Amino acid sequence: MTRSRSREDSSLETLDIGANPLRQPLPSTFPSMLKHLNLSSAQLNGTVTAAFEGGNLIFAQSVDLSSNELSGTLPDDISLRMMLASQHHIPVF
Repeated sequence: MTRSRSREDSSLETLDIGANPLRQPLPSTFPSMLKHLNLSSAQLNGTVTAAFEGGNLIFAQSVDLSSNELSGTLPDDISLRMMLASQHHIPVF
């Protein structure tokens, strides 16, 4: 699921692939203009930190990572309107 950013993905605002058995680590890159991301119950694993580093998901208003096997902490500068990290032990600051 890791891929480079391109012009084609720059206008994608909503990505909902929750409840799909992806069975892999949480991706570290997402479309640049993504506003709503649902990866709930996707059987993702690994650390949540990399997905939010380097300005990734900077325009996100809602992110649902619930019901996955994720670890780590969220960066202090996250300014999401809604962050759903339930059913994890991920501190949200």
